[in-house]
Amino acid sequence: MGELIIRDTFTVPRKILVDDLNGDKGLESARIELESKSWPMDVGAFAYTVREKKKNNIGDYDKPIKVDIDSFLPSRIYLIEKLFDKAFLHGGKDTTVEGWVSQCRMTLNWCDDNRFETAFESPLNAHIAYKKFTDELVHKIKLNEGFTPANGVRHQRAFKFTLELCFGSKEMKDICQGVTLIRSKREGSDAAEEEHVKFSLKAYLNIARGLSDNLLNNKPFPFKFEVNGVDVVYWHTLKNTSHSKYRPLSVSTQNQEEGRISTIDEYKSNIKAYSGRIIYDAEAENELSRSQQILDKANSETHNNARLMAASLSMQCYLMVFMMLTNMSRSEVVQLECDDTLFWEKDFYNRDFRSIKFRANGRPTRYNLGNKHGLGMFKEYLKVRRWVLNGSECKYLFFSMGQKIGRQYSGDFFQLKQDRVSKVYDKVKGIYFPENIPNIKFSRVRKYKTLVLNELKVDQRIISDILNHTQETNHKVYTTGDPNKQKKELAIFWSAVKGAADQVKGKIVSEHEVSVAAGHCEDMGNAIPVTDDLEIKPDCKSQYGCLFCENFACHADREDVEKLYSLLYVIDCAKQLSRNVDRSHELFDPLVARVNLIFSEMKKISDEVDELLREVERSVMVLGVLTPFWELKLQRLEDLGVTL
Repeated sequence: MGELIIRDTFTVPRKILVDDLNGDKGLESARIELESKSWPMDVGAFAYTVREKKKNNIGDYDKPIKVDIDSFLPSRIYLIEKLFDKAFLHGGKDTTVEGWVSQCRMTLNWCDDNRFETAFESPLNAHIAYKKFTDELVHKIKLNEGFTPANGVRHQRAFKFTLELCFGSKEMKDICQGVTLIRSKREGSDAAEEEHVKFSLKAYLNIARGLSDNLLNNKPFPFKFEVNGVDVVYWHTLKNTSHSKYRPLSVSTQNQEEGRISTIDEYKSNIKAYSGRIIYDAEAENELSRSQQILDKANSETHNNARLMAASLSMQCYLMVFMMLTNMSRSEVVQLECDDTLFWEKDFYNRDFRSIKFRANGRPTRYNLGNKHGLGMFKEYLKVRRWVLNGSECKYLFFSMGQKIGRQYSGDFFQLKQDRVSKVYDKVKGIYFPENIPNIKFSRVRKYKTLVLNELKVDQRIISDILNHTQETNHKVYTTGDPNKQKKELAIFWSAVKGAADQVKGKIVSEHEVSVAAGHCEDMGNAIPVTDDLEIKPDCKSQYGCLFCENFACHADREDVEKLYSLLYVIDCAKQLSRNVDRSHELFDPLVARVNLIFSEMKKISDEVDELLREVERSVMVLGVLTPFWELKLQRLEDLGVTL
């Protein structure tokens, strides 16, 4: 390796076409200027395969990257040119372009460090490099030494971005064909996760309503209500206010079961059981008397600190339900204003359909509440809001209450901060519901929007309107398909030997065919291989071999397409589980190729089938909605240790 030197460079504004550049210096000397960076980003250095990977001194950050002039690779100029053009055409923020440069840097650093310098000179070279790169990522994940699947996803996306930049989207997909797709946490319709959403929705609503009912009706402490069938007692104290079977009382002057101050004997017994200490009646009486006085004082005032604390928790829980119902982001919800322009309206066609108009940053906006149940919930929140304000004003629909030292409320009201929106989870977990119920991330709530709306008894047409798509789309993507809609679909086909198109046969589903995990079988129990040279042998007891059997038939309908895409999904996971990467590719790649060949032939049947394929691909490969058989198969893989 030659000496690393600082070369002469020039700075290029982002919004300039490569063709408009003048001067004797080429793109290998170019640095792109971005508003998001304090110094230009040296993209021209990518043209040199031997270069400085990172700066050691902060003072050198504004200087060009040191390179070995002799390592100049002319083919890299095309990639740099494409990067400049993409930056010029991009209408968004400079931070996005900064991310693109970082992705290219990550990819090229690996290629240059692993002797794949010419990876971007041809699709074949690119495929070999990408496969090796992915295999390394999978291996690092399996080592379980801090490199997570999420890290793998980020690195793989960076490589794919660079491939698309150089070769285009279609060529990039071909290059990546047959290579393991690394996945982070699976976004499929995991039943357990759906139960978490259901549980959380009900819990937040129960907490909000339980507290608001006690507050608005000026009931005395302790408040008693149920959260998902579990009895909760809410006390007036600053700490350990709520108790349930998930967090019972330890040492306390309170009787949890009966919701009152303990007797002398109860308190003495409690102290002895907890610490082994024996106290006298006088000491117990003094402590209990003080606790009773504090409780009486809390019950003598309508807007004291203890009640405002309960109201704050109630409002936060209503906010969680509101966000799950409207699918609003944190940045949106904190801007909502509450003034005279806020009103709700009925749908012209369905009187049970409600929407509500708000103002956000002075601009009118509308969000659908579903039906009278959603509207009723929102009106409940407004009552609590008015109770908290108690004659004061705050322009924001959701707000925070100012506090003084000692957690005493100041009477001031402020705009809610984004990072505080979902903090309520930390207040309720392990008290109102078990610790194992995870926090629901709003980035994933839309997937379960139908579930949330169904829990609030919203009509299916209304659900579709709220999600801004048709009832048909809602049914196809978010609910289980109706078997009656899977009869007499378009055509049957099968490419029997080596995928020859002339051997694709079409017919309507016949009664003697048997449904199998990957499609249908025309002669169950009589497996006949399409060729003798197969790694995966046809076997009626194995779901993988069906695709290489002469009796296999796949219909161009939703049922069989979902089966095949589910198979692809599970194959990706199985590859990640395998300890022998090369062997897993050798075994599964022919299977993947066979499925893709089937899809290729299927697309030729009609535009309707082509649309069906795209639709199911999104449902399965993106949303992770698998057929029951492959869902079970995937769960078994997960039990064996695959990380999704």
